Amino acid sequence: MSWFKKNKFGFTGTSSLIVDASKNFNNSVYLLSAVLGTAGFAVLGIFPNGCITYWLFFLASFFFFGVGALGTYIDQNVLEEKNRQLEKDNSSVVGLKDDLNGALQDCETLRAEKQDLHKRLVHTWLQSSFKQLELTSHERVTIYYEHEKEFYLLSRYSVNPTLNAEHEQKFSINRGVLCQAWEHKERIDIDKCPIFSDDLDGYIKYQKEKYDYDGHSLVMKSCSYVGKAIIDAGNHIGVIIFESDIRDILTEEQVKAILKYCDEYQSHMSQFVRDALVLDRTTRKPKTEELTPEEDLLSKLRKLNKLSGDACEPVS
Repeated sequence: MSWFKKNKFGFTGTSSLIVDASKNFNNSVYLLSAVLGTAGFAVLGIFPNGCITYWLFFLASFFFFGVGALGTYIDQNVLEEKNRQLEKDNSSVVGLKDDLNGALQDCETLRAEKQDLHKRLVHTWLQSSFKQLELTSHERVTIYYEHEKEFYLLSRYSVNPTLNAEHEQKFSINRGVLCQAWEHKERIDIDKCPIFSDDLDGYIKYQKEKYDYDGHSLVMKSCSYVGKAIIDAGNHIGVIIFESDIRDILTEEQVKAILKYCDEYQSHMSQFVRDALVLDRTTRKPKTEELTPEEDLLSKLRKLNKLSGDACEPVS
């Protein structure tokens, strides 16, 4: 047990009572002076005019009232100056936010143009692959990339405009030809699935049992598939799918040619997917919480810095 106790007052004291009291007095001195001056004028009526006490009260009241009025005037001028400065600062912040919004919009436009250019590059490569493999209007080829446990369509090509259309952009990683090619490096299915136009019920049953697909909802009623995983440094990052709604093209010989072609151009496809993932990160916006104006400004500055950096990254 200590022999000494802490003092609340004195040089070693911990109390802030005196300091707080002096601060409060300092803040209210002008108001107090004005009150004293007004009160002094109010009581002047009890003294006879011309006596020394009357004039002493008058002078004291005038002094206190004058100090209060002067202090109030000074405080008002200071407050007005602070308000003017705040308005000036606010207008500067608004102008900065407008400039930031404009810069962000420019970056978003540049990012969208870059993403479109990359997609057209992949589309051109698929078109070239289509011709080299001598595919027909009954086939199409599509590249997908994996992002956060889902497949996203990067690009597809077919000489058939109906099959070339991109209806959906996101697909489950847990079902379908995509899943099986992703998990087992490749998926070949060219002679077991019934043809839709020949056996509707058999086709619907096969798609459901084999791939967990609703055959009715499929735009392309494919019955032949060649799927191959796109692998980068041992990691599965995407899938390329060749499919046909007939069996005359995707024969065993054609399948060998497709797999050989994919092996030869595996590095190209990996690069396509890596670039797509970079662009994907700048595209997808995280959920934002309610931010204060200062936090919103800092957030936009960080985003502008990130987008500017991403915009400078080359896409092969």
